[in-house]
Amino acid sequence: MIIFDVRVVSASITKSNLLQREWGLFAVEAPEVWSMGITGKGVIVAVIDTGIDTDLTDLNGNILTGYNAITESTSIDDIDDNNGHGTRVSTLIAGNGQGLGLLGVAPEAKILPVKVIDNFSDGKAENIQRGIIWAVDNGAKIINMSIGSSKFNSSINEAVKYAQMKGCIVVAAAGNHITENRSNILFPGSLPGVVTVGAITKEYEIATFSNIGNSMDVLGPGTEILTYDIREEKLTEDYGTSMSTPFVSGVAALIWSAHPDWSSQQVISALQSSAKSLDSAGRSPEYGFGMPSALKAIKISDSKTFLAPANVDYSGAIFKEGLSDTILTISPLTWHCNNVINLEKIDAPAPLQSNIIPASDTIKVSWDSTEKPHKILKLTVPIFGNLNLTNYLFRWDGSRWVRVGGGKEGDMLSVGIYEQGIYRVGQMTLPVHLDLSGEDPIKTAINVAGIAFPTGASAIILVSSDNYLNSLAAVPLAYRINAPILLINADFLDIRVKEEIKLLAPKSIYLIGGTEDITTKVELELAEITNVHRIAGSNQYDTAAQIAKYLGTTGKAIIASGENFPDALSVAAIAAQEGIPILLTNNSGSLPIETFDALNFLRVTDTVVIGGNKVVSDDIFEQLPGPIRLGGLNRYSTNHVVNDTLPLDREFFVCVSVEDFHDALIGNVLASVNSSNVYFKSKTPLYLDNL
Repeated sequence: MIIFDVRVVSASITKSNLLQREWGLFAVEAPEVWSMGITGKGVIVAVIDTGIDTDLTDLNGNILTGYNAITESTSIDDIDDNNGHGTRVSTLIAGNGQGLGLLGVAPEAKILPVKVIDNFSDGKAENIQRGIIWAVDNGAKIINMSIGSSKFNSSINEAVKYAQMKGCIVVAAAGNHITENRSNILFPGSLPGVVTVGAITKEYEIATFSNIGNSMDVLGPGTEILTYDIREEKLTEDYGTSMSTPFVSGVAALIWSAHPDWSSQQVISALQSSAKSLDSAGRSPEYGFGMPSALKAIKISDSKTFLAPANVDYSGAIFKEGLSDTILTISPLTWHCNNVINLEKIDAPAPLQSNIIPASDTIKVSWDSTEKPHKILKLTVPIFGNLNLTNYLFRWDGSRWVRVGGGKEGDMLSVGIYEQGIYRVGQMTLPVHLDLSGEDPIKTAINVAGIAFPTGASAIILVSSDNYLNSLAAVPLAYRINAPILLINADFLDIRVKEEIKLLAPKSIYLIGGTEDITTKVELELAEITNVHRIAGSNQYDTAAQIAKYLGTTGKAIIASGENFPDALSVAAIAAQEGIPILLTNNSGSLPIETFDALNFLRVTDTVVIGGNKVVSDDIFEQLPGPIRLGGLNRYSTNHVVNDTLPLDREFFVCVSVEDFHDALIGNVLASVNSSNVYFKSKTPLYLDNL
């Protein structure tokens, strides 16, 4: 185990220009957070390194009783730093500026020094393992590891897993390359769940020495970093990923200080999702999620309420319409630019259709940004109609009212929306039990489309009745574009489907899958009716990725098997209503490249894996960002786990046959517009039931 090379590149720095020289603090926006009274107080950061200089005034009051894992001693003399590296790292995390003027990112965090590296920069695996475990057992919340090796070590791996299991965040350096091969993130930075840190320059470019790789999370300031050389007893400037890592540990400490009740994954997600993107591709092997922003990470968790019209930035907000008490809830990072949001009560452009009872004011929702929302928005409308009828939200499409979602009774209705426009709640009466099965799957889909979209549809999604794998991820997209899913034969257009399309009168048709699923001949025939778009990939994993990118929501993803349908369709309606894409995997030891690329493009920080480890292996699970698993022993028990863990405030439930892919797919569309879960039963017709 070798500590990274750190070299002095400048000296003779005066205290008068210190703050200007500490550019990394401003890069991660730490001073702005300090002005909010957030300084890292209450958070313990273990520095697994060469020890610490306990006499350094800039660390006064911030050093806890540490541990020498080499001698297995807690004596203060035994944690003394004869190398200097651990002291440099510690000042960058928690320097208080009271001596030489060295300020850390979290100046009131506490440092737990753990000496595992000797004076010659050598460290043995057993000492590092022992040091990590001791730090975890003695209160560390964050473990900074500005150390690394080109070789994997099982004992250190187990210690890191122990730390993560106990709720600690492990932050590790990507490493400084000494050859032209930079694609070699060092261990333990290469481990799953570890926050891996590369180095960035003052110009916000990746440092030439910084290693890169698929496990890169963020970049921290890593050049011209002001530190203290204990051997020369003077201020110096250092560089290296050893120096960038404590900046990230410090930002994590600020986030946790602001939200002490958060889990480690919540802190990591905030750290990653709020990072300033430095690559248009999303997360990349070079830049990870980008440069951490302490201010942004903390602001995105503090939602404010405004009376519309008002401005919203990346932090999100709740907007109220003054006359009708309508509310629009906007999640953090819905937009990355400033945006003026307006809600206004207006006169209805036309009455609701004759069989729909008006039950709310007519509300116009608008914003001035041309950037598409990256999260689903929640529109909550007060109801003034019959509280025992079923409420649905409708959107005016320029010529008619089209159903968006709902399916609930009560005096308020909350529905996810993506589009600006004019909205109104209408009430309908539905049978207590509604059997929607047809004589064949194509007819069943038509039956469901008529019930789900009784006034027509903005769009229609067509999928192959023969190849279900390409359509496993289609339900969230169907909800976004207000579309039913109809089944179609590959090489001819069923007259029943054609008539239903004309009846629904969509402005667009979306074909899912390539020409082997739906031929060009059929596509041309459909183009005579309306605009046609095709979403297709080279396989089911690629098609799901293309659908997810078209959906456009970021930060979270569902992961399910792409080799069978039940698990993906256990959760599809829930994913649709929450605006979460579904991505697919196989059960090999490696995540499909198409899925991996989509996770990066969508800057996913949290994943929900559907199914047990027999359908999504533990190896795949560990490759995913922030994963949790919802799975059972079989498709039935997985379905129950999903519905018990992710229940919706529902008035209906949709029941489908677990043996029938077509019913499961179509049933999820029905469920999504009725705020319902889907329940699997054996050999049952597709039906909608009032609870």
